[in-house]
Amino acid sequence: MSGIDIIEAKINVLALDFNQTTETDVLKNLSKECSNDLVVKSALDDEKLSGGPEERILQLCEAGYAPDVIMISGHFASSWSGGRGRLTLVDLEKISCDPRCNNFFSKVKIGFFLACNNLLGAEKTNETAENYVRRLMEEHQGDFDADTIIEAGIDMYEAEGGNTNAFRLSKIFSNSKALLGFAGGAPLSSKENGMSDIGFKNVFEKFNQSTKSKNICESLGKILENEQEKSFAPLVKLLDSWKVEMNKIEAVGKDAAYLCQQCQDSSKNKNDEEVPRIIICDLLSGDKERQSQAIQRVFSNPAWINKLFNRIVQAMEVTCENDIPCTKLNITNEQKNILLGIAKKKIELYPLLVHKWIPLKIMLYLSDKDDLIMSEYAEHFKKFVNDYLKNPQAINRDLFRQTIQEAPRVIIKQNANELFVHYKTTQDGQLKSDINNVFAKAIGVYKNVIFHSGTVLQSEFSLSNKYIITASEDGTSKVCEIKDGKLVELGGDKIKQDQLMSSEISPNEKYIVTKSKNGSSKVFEIKDSKLVELDVNKEIHSAGLENYKISPNGRYVIAVSYDETAKAKVYEIKDGKLVELGGDKIKEYGLVSFEISSNERYVATTSTLGTSKVFEIKDGKLVELGGDKIKHDSGLVNSEISLNEKYVVTASYDGTAKVFEIKDGKLVELGGDKIKQKELQSFKISANGKYVVTASYSHDGTFKMFEIKDGKLAELVVDKTKQDLRWLVSFEISPNEKYVVTASYDGISQVYELIKDGDTRKLIELGKER
Repeated sequence: MSGIDIIEAKINVLALDFNQTTETDVLKNLSKECSNDLVVKSALDDEKLSGGPEERILQLCEAGYAPDVIMISGHFASSWSGGRGRLTLVDLEKISCDPRCNNFFSKVKIGFFLACNNLLGAEKTNETAENYVRRLMEEHQGDFDADTIIEAGIDMYEAEGGNTNAFRLSKIFSNSKALLGFAGGAPLSSKENGMSDIGFKNVFEKFNQSTKSKNICESLGKILENEQEKSFAPLVKLLDSWKVEMNKIEAVGKDAAYLCQQCQDSSKNKNDEEVPRIIICDLLSGDKERQSQAIQRVFSNPAWINKLFNRIVQAMEVTCENDIPCTKLNITNEQKNILLGIAKKKIELYPLLVHKWIPLKIMLYLSDKDDLIMSEYAEHFKKFVNDYLKNPQAINRDLFRQTIQEAPRVIIKQNANELFVHYKTTQDGQLKSDINNVFAKAIGVYKNVIFHSGTVLQSEFSLSNKYIITASEDGTSKVCEIKDGKLVELGGDKIKQDQLMSSEISPNEKYIVTKSKNGSSKVFEIKDSKLVELDVNKEIHSAGLENYKISPNGRYVIAVSYDETAKAKVYEIKDGKLVELGGDKIKEYGLVSFEISSNERYVATTSTLGTSKVFEIKDGKLVELGGDKIKHDSGLVNSEISLNEKYVVTASYDGTAKVFEIKDGKLVELGGDKIKQKELQSFKISANGKYVVTASYSHDGTFKMFEIKDGKLAELVVDKTKQDLRWLVSFEISPNEKYVVTASYDGISQVYELIKDGDTRKLIELGKER
């Protein structure tokens, strides 16, 4: 990758310091004595790199950078973390499997890991997983979320039969001579009232003295020596210096540890049962096919199954997701029983963190719905919730929150009542949000509450009040039927869409149309109290169209493209599919809007060129109406087809509005008084097509009202309004064509009445003396 500074040095050191830069500062200060023989690169501070730590490492790999020494510092509980970011052990494993990074990881000969427990398993410990998790909760409350601590607990637990942190690091840096870190607590830095950086500096001073070296590059150079026999003695001195100096300043215990791979190699012993690296990488890949093949390879060696139990379950999660029990697994009954046997043994050893049990997850995936395991889990969860309700101080709050977040959906459903009570009564805003989110994912609607995990953008009733439809920033929309005084969410296909803005239900209550910020839409049919998604996107998007709407009675879909092609197509919905109408093509440069008439007989389009076209839907075809052309001097504001489908009204930025009668398949522009108004804002045509009302934006803004009579427009007398129409939101003409009402941003809604005035009519304020 161009742009990344790669300075060739005898010794390259890569630093990733997630909490403080103190240890990196130690290395940089020591390197000053080395000229350019030793160069320290801080990955998190390099301005030529971008993204998170994983992306930064990959960018270094692509640039050909490969360190001889790596140093990672930060708080650790299955991940290095702090105020400067986070890198999980799983992330590091995945990066090490990337072919682009083969040279990067194979070149590392020494690793320093200044963090608690990251060499867990390098030395024996009497601490149980349960005590380990409790200690992390007490020591690092606020540094990690509960999920991270629980993952660390699982890693600790896996040490009893699986792979420890130390073992996993040894596989990531498989060519290293030694890895130095902590099997338990690690000291804090001097910026946190600790002494880790001081101890780190003392390690190198003692190491330099013991190897009779002038500086750090000379002493480390002796270890990096290619000849094993020459490098072994200085390596042992580094390991001794590490344990002595770091244990001096460790306040919690004597937990400095190391894993000497060169020592092991020199003494003997390759493990015949070691898992091939390719299997681990395939299990971590996230690719369902690679993971499935890897699981089958693991079953070829019984010793591997126990070691890779965690990895197998995590790979199965990619396939199964929330499918409990899982019907998608490609394993035999014999393999299923092997996994269940291991899981049951592990559960006996590790009874604390039930909600995050990896063995329990696999048991849920592999068990029947009515299995005893499921009912036992549900009962345990219910007790856990009720205990917290009775005494919140008795259980760690973050652990309780994580329990709720991670519980399988089936368990949430079985314990919905207890959780709902807590949702209604708790004063804990975060916990309330957690319960809301799990209800949104697992249940959707409960006791007449519709749950979303994001801001609700819309809540509307259908025309007959039979349905309620919501749309949320979480990308979901829910449709509920009001039945016997209860809300019942419709089943079938789920409405989920990126950048969802709104969902509309057709007037005949048969279809739902969604709209998103990216211009895409989806159409769902309501059928037998279920939602069925219609396959419209493929048809419409393959035609190069972007946005569409459904006709009032749900029979047609009109879709448009706002690009240079300026085209639109009308489709009829038949048997859940879209059938394009034939006949005349809709193609208009600068197309900006379209409308389908109330009885679905006409389609009107408008463009930025001030033109409008009207098409009739007839015998499955589009027929463009002839007659007078609709043309304004500048771009159109809008067009509207009257409810009785007899008239088309258009309005333009040039301050004019025009009315056309639809007669014998042609457009006939009405004569009479002209509609001309400064800063014309909006217009309406009455239900029976008898009146047109317009309003302007100007400071002395006025209404104008016209009567359609004998094929002509006649302007009526209108009272001067007291409203500043610059604040106008909208106005409506009553269905009986007797009143006009306004809505305004200034908080005023004014009503006007249409009265008889000799041979004509006029519009006055309601209640005004006639």
